[in-house]
Amino acid sequence: VVEQKTIPLMNLHQALGQDFIGQVETGAFYLPVYAAIGLSLLLFHNVYAAIEILAFGHLLAAAIGIYLLLRRRRATHLLSILGGWLWITFPFINNLSRVWITTSYMAAYIPFIWLLFERLMEKQTWGRALPLVVVEILFFLQGHVQNFMEIVVIEILYFALIIFYFKEGYHAVVKKMRWCGLALVLVFFATLPLIGPGWSAKQNSLFRANRLPLQELLANRVQVMDFWQAQSLQFESPFRHPELYTLHFGIVGIVLFGVLIHRSIRYRYFKFKFNRMYIALALSSLLLTGVLYIVFYFVPVLNAMRWPIKYYYFFLFFALISLIALCQTIIKVRRVRGPILALLIFMLAVNMLIVWNNRESSFANWNMEVPPRLGIMENVGRDGRIALYNIPKEAGMYRAASFNYATLFDRFQLTAYDPLIAKLNVTEIGRLFSLWGVFEGPITKGWLEHLSQWSVRYIITAATPANREE
Repeated sequence: VVEQKTIPLMNLHQALGQDFIGQVETGAFYLPVYAAIGLSLLLFHNVYAAIEILAFGHLLAAAIGIYLLLRRRRATHLLSILGGWLWITFPFINNLSRVWITTSYMAAYIPFIWLLFERLMEKQTWGRALPLVVVEILFFLQGHVQNFMEIVVIEILYFALIIFYFKEGYHAVVKKMRWCGLALVLVFFATLPLIGPGWSAKQNSLFRANRLPLQELLANRVQVMDFWQAQSLQFESPFRHPELYTLHFGIVGIVLFGVLIHRSIRYRYFKFKFNRMYIALALSSLLLTGVLYIVFYFVPVLNAMRWPIKYYYFFLFFALISLIALCQTIIKVRRVRGPILALLIFMLAVNMLIVWNNRESSFANWNMEVPPRLGIMENVGRDGRIALYNIPKEAGMYRAASFNYATLFDRFQLTAYDPLIAKLNVTEIGRLFSLWGVFEGPITKGWLEHLSQWSVRYIITAATPANREE
């Protein structure tokens, strides 16, 4: 895209060729990616700093978004700044941004979308609807459709709460829903050139064409014991994906909500409806990270999107806004500014310590070294496809040759990591297909003939042949 100044329809580097533009997940039209690549080339004369620049830029925007939202809620400058720092130092946000760049996207867009959504809910005008439409279009273009759908689910949850819990007037709710629906319709038509091919890619895919099995849909959900262990800094547990420390919010923050037992603070805090709404949304989001996610098993489209833990973004977001609002209330009612600021700074320090101590965690270590060390791949893979055989995940070669790195390094590889990989491609690759890119088992003549049929010229392995024939 950058070197040839064109966006290809197909990516021929992986999995026998697959959609590029038509596969929404590529984020081919997300302009910040190209800005990050340009900065990387300008500053470092290569593209390998682009991900760091993207993550840094989005996390900076995330902190600014939280600051603006809190200021709109009349929080002080200092509390708003601390809120922004807490948001981007939560391990779930900070550490996972190293692994999934879309985590930093989510962190950046949630505050801005919610700020604009709140403005529209307060007063329904085109001047407030159109900025929300523009930001949501930009968010859709980042590529990870599940993130966008989660935002829509939270908006629906908001309406469910104002109807059934807050019992707002019928006409007021209908007017708000009409304007929110209108905004989503505008987003739909603006992104329809991508939605159409994206839907086709989904329907032709092996893994996402139909409803996921229930066990896979509910994989990586947050359980009660996991949550409480993470708050009390007890991170020693069997390996989970992602690791337990990412669930840390802070026991100090949770205990601080205990001051609501004081009548004066509780009255002042809940006098504002949005405080009650944020707590309700935080608790609802936390429930969605667990078994409540099962409701999506019966909802088309959503039942092809796995991992309840992805709603943890929203628990952290609404819990943080609720906490800062509570701190503001305590300061006004009890005049204890110093101790409250000290507790928030302590929470921030704990967050940063956890992030630092887990910067080389096993999950984050899946990242490739920068600059990359390609080893034997320096000289192979341009004039024929590569197949990986018996390479352990700990090996540096595995990082450089697996997943979709072949595309980055202008090599050609037999497989690819792609949840939307077409069923036809997997069928043609046959039993040698692996999302992780590494084949195992005995090497046979038929195995080699199949590889040759698909122009595989190189087999890269860390294994020692078991016998002379092999």
